[in-house]
Formats: sequence, C-alpha cells, structure tokens
Amino acid sequence: MHQTLVLDARFFRDCCLQENENLMKHVRLFSLCVVLLLSNLALTGNYILVIDGKEYEVDLDEKSSIQLADGKAINVTLKKKAIVNFKTGLYSFDHPSDVTPTRQDLGEGIHQMMLTTAQGSAVIVQDYTTMDPTPLVDMMLNELTKEEKQYGYKFLDTPYKKKLTDGSEVAGKQSISSLQGQQVTRRVVTIGGKDKGLLIITMLDKAAPEADKKMIDTFWESLKPDLK
Repeated sequence: MHQTLVLDARFFRDCCLQENENLMKHVRLFSLCVVLLLSNLALTGNYILVIDGKEYEVDLDEKSSIQLADGKAINVTLKKKAIVNFKTGLYSFDHPSDVTPTRQDLGEGIHQMMLTTAQGSAVIVQDYTTMDPTPLVDMMLNELTKEEKQYGYKFLDTPYKKKLTDGSEVAGKQSISSLQGQQVTRRVVTIGGKDKGLLIITMLDKAAPEADKKMIDTFWESLKPDLK
C-alpha cells in the first residue's frame, strides 16, 4: 500500500515552525553545424531532430533518411543511453533513461526532484537554498508514514548513515514498515551546508522488481552533492 505523496512548501514551513520558530527566517539541459534537440511529442516515441533550424520527425531506434538543404541525403538513428545524468546547481546523479526525473519549485527557496517507477519505488531530492534541512528528518519521516501508522503497520526505525563516492556523508533515519507480508523500506537523510542543503528520500517495496532496486543503487553510487 502506497500513500499519495504530497510535499509542498506549506508543509515545510509548518515543519520548521514546529521544530524551531527561528528556522522560519531561513525558509523562504554531425558536425555540419548541427544542433540536435530531443523533445517529446504528443505521440510517444516520436522526436524532432533540428538541423540548421529545420525540423525533422524521427522515431527512436529507427533509421531515418533526411535530406539537407544542399540536397544531400543522410541517414540518422536516434538512440537513448541506458544511463543518463541529471544535474542541478547543488547536486547531480545518474539514473536509467527510461525513468524521467521531474523537478519543481516549491517556493521559499525549496526545489523538489522526483524519480518514480510504476511500482511506487522513488527517489526524492529536495534542495534548500535558504536553510539547512537537517532538523526536518523526523518530521518528514512522520509525514511519509502517518497513513501506514493509521492502518496498523509495524515500524522498525534506526539511525542511518551512508558515505558517498566523493567522500561526503549523508545521515538520517531508515524506516522499515511491515504488515501482512508487505514491507517498505524508506530512508530519509540530509547533507547540509551553510544556509543550504539536501533532504533525500528513497522508498523501495520488498516486492519491487530488480530494475527498481538498480535505480536506487545507481542513484546512491553516482550522487554528487555540491554545497560549496
């Protein structure tokens, strides 16, 4: 059972107020001079290839013949890398190309990136540019699990730390919820800097496919914070 996840700026302002009113002061993407732009069309699998300002419709992984302005015909094939990189001003990470991150501005100096699968596995990164989110771990975990608590899930919460490949460390809590054979593992961790930081959430069901586990492993193996 997965609850609908709604994380907005009002929740975080309330969280900060509950934890410490003083925190509220801080919460507020061929040579031939070719430019290749990939943009999703209404029809899944169709792309637009732009060469010298002229658009050509092509399909992923299918060979297409394109006639250039000088009359020369060329064959092109668009291929998608298996693993791609996502980058912001405060962090970067790799992810499978068949799962697309979405990022939105929550206001008050908070942006949220979500990477989710059809099975409910998720990676969520919130970057803060006006405060260190470290004090929000417990409140975030409570928000994520409150619905399951109402259903009678059992919880095993433990401190959690992980060293990243660049030598930095995230710290927070791991929570394993279980009920009648169902089990979900959540990790809520942070890494802070001066008036900035990252709050990171991962969620994985015990019955999730191997691809979901690989997505989360790839995230952790490639995550590079940049909080300087």
